[in-house]
Amino acid sequence: MGKAYISAVTKHLPHAKIVFEHFHLIKIVNETLNRVRLQVFAAAAKNDQRVLTGTEQSTYSLEIKRT
Repeated sequence: MGKAYISAVTKHLPHAKIVFEHFHLIKIVNETLNRVRLQVFAAAAKNDQRVLTGTEQSTYSLEIKRT
């Protein structure tokens, strides 16, 4: 996930495949979407905020294609 992890694996195990589990990928996506949602809410004018209320309950989906 992190650059240090990828670098260490690549250096010490040059033929290894780096695999990221779904849990961490979904966690990163959810954290990023939440951060963007909060930024949009903070930047919205007072009148627009009532439109954005309840967005923390929004459902996002991420399709993962398995190969």
